[in-house]
Amino acid sequence: MNLDSLYDKFFATYPIYQRFRPIKSFRDLHDWLWFTEIIHNFIDGK
Repeated sequence: MNLDSLYDKFFATYPIYQRFRPIKSFRDLHDWLWFTEIIHNFIDGK
């Protein structure tokens, strides 16, 4: 899955947050959270 489809899926799953969809910083945060290294750091407790 690419980041665009994950972003779309987020808003399909949580339509209450639609007002944040056009906000660039929200998109940047979403993309940042999906970086593999960041996910591994959270899991490893780093």
